[in-house]
Amino acid sequence: MRDTHVLTPREAAEQTGLRLETVLKLAADHSGVSTVVAEAVRIDPWALASALANEGFRNAA
Repeated sequence: MRDTHVLTPREAAEQTGLRLETVLKLAADHSGVSTVVAEAVRIDPWALASALANEGFRNAA
């Protein structure tokens, strides 16, 4: 992760307008989008934006 700014999956879903399941699928399918810290998933917003662009969700990020 680039710095300490990370999102929970729910926050990432709210910010992108995507369903929680979609955010979690992107995190599972794309390296670097998520990390697990103390049994909690954290989403890197920059990596998520890149994954969204690669998947064709151009307006979501």
